[in-house]
Amino acid sequence: LMRQDMRNLETILSCVAAFDKDADFGPVVKEWTTEVLKELDFRTEAENMREVKALLERCGVRAIVPASCDDLVFERVLVMDFCAGFPIKDSAQLDAFQVNRELLVERVCQ
Repeated sequence: LMRQDMRNLETILSCVAAFDKDADFGPVVKEWTTEVLKELDFRTEAENMREVKALLERCGVRAIVPASCDDLVFERVLVMDFCAGFPIKDSAQLDAFQVNRELLVERVCQ
């Protein structure tokens, strides 16, 4: 479905470019499509999870990042640990756990 959407977008933008040569977004769409398709590959997602975990640990951020079960990670399948927790955007939970938001942002954005 995503690949079809990307092809549709490319078709629409090529029609726009036919009428306005300054509106040729073809190269941007091609690059974006490549990156989006990488995100759809769960092997890439598993690697990203490992990188995020390492980065958070180096920065002293106490957070649990689920570990992938590497023998069960494929292009379209990602099996990982279940970790009880809450989204970082959940203000009520951040308050309940007395999370220092300034320190969190500082450490995550280093």
